[in-house]
Amino acid sequence: MKILGQKVARATVEVDGLVQGRIGTGLVLMLGIREGTSDEEIETAASKVMKLKLWPETLPGEEMPKPPKLANVVDKGYEVLVLLQQSLCASFPSAAPSLKEVMEPAEAQLLFEEFVKRLQQQY
Repeated sequence: MKILGQKVARATVEVDGLVQGRIGTGLVLMLGIREGTSDEEIETAASKVMKLKLWPETLPGEEMPKPPKLANVVDKGYEVLVLLQQSLCASFPSAAPSLKEVMEPAEAQLLFEEFVKRLQQQY
């Protein structure tokens, strides 16, 4: 499994011109699920993501202490947008990607939904 995270001021996901997801300040996560990924790995990854301290703990206008104290997405009340991005698990032995390690779409969708559920439980 691979997770790519990006802090954002806002983000929107559109598919064929239709908005599928939108958040304000927070974290966009792209999740790639490899063959053999377990429920335990999903639970561990969700827990780690929600504990990532990526934002200053200070309020706007406050001076940042040295070293800065950092807060996670829950502490700040920010939002999370998760995308299933199976190409993260592709390998590139040649110009064309190899998807042999990538989990089948239907199975990956189930683990993706479990990952989102775990995030929601921790928020």
